[in-house]
Amino acid sequence: MTDDLARYKVVARELDLEQQVCQFHVRRWVGKALHYLRVSLPEEWHKTIDEVKLLVQALSAEVEKRLVQTYRQIPVNRADRRDEPMTPLEQFRHLVGRLAEDWTKYRVFDWQPLVP
Repeated sequence: MTDDLARYKVVARELDLEQQVCQFHVRRWVGKALHYLRVSLPEEWHKTIDEVKLLVQALSAEVEKRLVQTYRQIPVNRADRRDEPMTPLEQFRHLVGRLAEDWTKYRVFDWQPLVP
């Protein structure tokens, strides 16, 4: 079990280990990011932000599918702007995509009984 530091992902992959990311760390970085995004995004996105926050707090196995659906609903147009910083909406989409992609790393305890 580790925090979500990128180096740990590389080591776990190189050693062919399953990595359980600390739930506290996940909830903390997601909570901070969602707080920033709630201030930065129009009110029409607040309900979706709240839903993502609840999904992460629940940390249930069914969440991954809902995160992928949410990711696909967030519009992004990065054409001709690849060198520019991401907009808050693009940051939100990136966050939801990362959560969906790494969801199994937050749930290793489901199939590894020795993982707390």
